[in-house]
Amino acid sequence: MRKGYKAERELFNLLLQKGYAVVRVAGSGNPLTPCDLIAGNIKNKVCIEIKESKDERKYIKKEQVDMLVNFSKKFGLKPFVAIKFKRKGWKFFSLEDLDKVESFFVAKIEKGKNFLE
Repeated sequence: MRKGYKAERELFNLLLQKGYAVVRVAGSGNPLTPCDLIAGNIKNKVCIEIKESKDERKYIKKEQVDMLVNFSKKFGLKPFVAIKFKRKGWKFFSLEDLDKVESFFVAKIEKGKNFLE
């Protein structure tokens, strides 16, 4: 089983419970499909990259965020990074919530939202 699959399924089901239509993106992580889930409801249409972290921050390569943004724009979706922080739950990050440090973006738990906004 590929790394992150359990978290991906968990978020998939959480979004369904919140009334979103959700699809998994096969082969995520490459330039053609740089996200894990696409989800939407009447108010929100999003493209989500899923991560996990044992710490209270997660570093994400700038290149990966750029691919997510470009892919999202083609579909008219809002790009989000969803991170499952161990023992703290899910946090959702828009681009504005991420800090840029050299060739990385940093998602800090205190800047994350409890759900898609």
